[in-house]
Amino acid sequence: MKEFEPSPDFAARVMTAVRAEVQSHVLSDPWLVVTLSTPLRWSLAFGGAVMTLVNLFRMLASVFAPALCG
Repeated sequence: MKEFEPSPDFAARVMTAVRAEVQSHVLSDPWLVVTLSTPLRWSLAFGGAVMTLVNLFRMLASVFAPALCG
């Protein structure tokens, strides 16, 4: 079997075609539009970071200052 070597711009052409195909489909479902939105993803990430810091503070406070947890 011969070795197959793709052209240098193969990946770029394929990804361009994929992006064009995705762009051609309009998201008609409002639920998908909301759940795939960038502001929602950023707010969920920020909220998770805030909750992580709050819980980290609570864990450290329970070790170093048990009176704060009561």
